[in-house]
Amino acid sequence: MERVDVLEKRLGEVENKRLVEAEDPQPRGADYRTTLESPMGGLRADVVPSMAEPTAGTSPYQGHSSFDDLSIQAAEFAKQATDIERHQDGPDVETTLDTLRLALRDTKSTPSTADYEFNRVQATSHGSIILPLPANLIIAILQHIKKQHPVFLSSYAINDPALVEDLSRQVYFPTNAVTIGHITALHAVLYFLLREHITLSTALCKDYDLKPLLDKCEQNVNSGLETYDVFAVPSFENLLALTMGMIKAQEETKPLLCTTFISAAASQCQRLGYHREITYRNDQTGRREHMRRLFWTVYVFDKNMSLLQGHSSHMQDFEIDAKYPALSPIVGVRPWDESFIVAIKLARIQGQIYNNLYSTMAIKSSSPDREQHINTLQANMHEVRAEFQQIDPSLVNHRQIFVLSRKHWDVMYYSTLTSLLRGSLMTGSVARISTQCFHAARLCLQSHMQCFSGYLDSGFLEDKDYANWVLHCSSFSSFVVIFLHAVAGSRMDDVELLDDMVGILHKCQASSKTSERLFQVCGTFAKLARQLVEARNSCVGTYSRQQDSLQLDIGVHRSEAMAGETM
Repeated sequence: MERVDVLEKRLGEVENKRLVEAEDPQPRGADYRTTLESPMGGLRADVVPSMAEPTAGTSPYQGHSSFDDLSIQAAEFAKQATDIERHQDGPDVETTLDTLRLALRDTKSTPSTADYEFNRVQATSHGSIILPLPANLIIAILQHIKKQHPVFLSSYAINDPALVEDLSRQVYFPTNAVTIGHITALHAVLYFLLREHITLSTALCKDYDLKPLLDKCEQNVNSGLETYDVFAVPSFENLLALTMGMIKAQEETKPLLCTTFISAAASQCQRLGYHREITYRNDQTGRREHMRRLFWTVYVFDKNMSLLQGHSSHMQDFEIDAKYPALSPIVGVRPWDESFIVAIKLARIQGQIYNNLYSTMAIKSSSPDREQHINTLQANMHEVRAEFQQIDPSLVNHRQIFVLSRKHWDVMYYSTLTSLLRGSLMTGSVARISTQCFHAARLCLQSHMQCFSGYLDSGFLEDKDYANWVLHCSSFSSFVVIFLHAVAGSRMDDVELLDDMVGILHKCQASSKTSERLFQVCGTFAKLARQLVEARNSCVGTYSRQQDSLQLDIGVHRSEAMAGETM
């Protein structure tokens, strides 16, 4: 606490100085645009170049493992079924198919500039000048994290309150020039800590009006993350800023922006050598564990996004020999660290699923080779799940949130398992969906419903939190798999499961454009499934009721999906 007391004294001096200098916030030196020369200095954020609108007709690529790719194929299979038994289906089915075509076309629409940048907060009275937050607020935050380990510091990226204190000292009392990376990284960490105080309605909310301070902090973060230096210059602080930006983009349901940060962060990890254990052995900065946690956080996001969007990951396992993050000796923190390591192991499997089953080379591989990969990876997934179930949450900090995170993990596990099993025996022209895949998909949707209920029952999380951190962090291919099973097997229980899931999507649709599009696509699939099942139209592929498996001819439609067509 002595270090915090010293910082409090110095920040008090800064606050007094600030009152005198507040009338002249303009830059006063040549380096003012890239450094914070004093605690009272300002940073010009108007150096950010404007972004050009994406070229018309250029939609983001979505590969074989993506929800979009499977949705397009499933819609074509449904169209085939109606063509075969058109006389039984009637005009309602045709209308629903047309609606589905439009919904899928919307998912392939050209993104706007807004998809690649953060939501804008209202500008402060200082315009583009970035100024420090009130000194007493910084002190209050540092004192709070010393007394009680916050949820945010139990997360993947950082877990040490001393790092927050060090960043505060470097930015507010620099002995060397402070880069935009330092400033952005600190404000990003403070942004998430303030968000946690507001979400949990802590005592700090009674002492300060946190909302305008949060907006000011967010403006600082957004401005810093839009500078060239943060993206281009490899450093610990820039990597921390990019990692925070990656998390913030996920929080705002900006998958394209999140992918941009992942790419930049992965590149910096490699140039800094964070993927190699020798880097940590030779480290002289005292930040070895902080570096390690940043690297593995980027790794987890990279592998997950790779499988979700259907492209190879930036980090390849054959180049990595860095050890996992150390487990905390604190009994209340250790379960969080154990969960982090399990998440890393699941992410590694996600990367292997894409490489061995969905990559361009994997699609051309023989059925025996693919089957061997699936069996091996399925066994690995069972081991990871067993390890996760052995984590003891009885003494964990923030127990309610930790228990809720376990429901989230169930969704991640079963959605990944569905992606693994639906690649079973896939060749260039045929795909077979097994009873195991159908079972995993069903468990995935059921886990979604349990997780959603947990979020609402928590008392402090909302629909948008579930949408941002559960719905859009996991593959929703399970929904399409159950749609195919419902139609092929004429299963009304599957239709009801789809309807229940659509009910959740309906509640989340207002959270973002991505959520709205997902609701439109899945709602139309569910409506179509009910119409086809009620019409007893089961002409989707070749369904074996005895084995509960479905064989689909995908040769022609896969090439269409690759070309980005929507029927």
